[in-house]
Amino acid sequence: MLATLLQKRATAHQMGADELESLLRDQIRWSLPIVREPGNGSAE
Repeated sequence: MLATLLQKRATAHQMGADELESLLRDQIRWSLPIVREPGNGSAE
């Protein structure tokens, strides 16, 4: 899924489709796993 989004974003960039590229960047960020470090933001 991530590879497909990256390919679509690259194509949008080449075409100059700024709004589509921005949308795809947001989707790429959403699809990335979130790694949380112990002790950051946790209630103790």
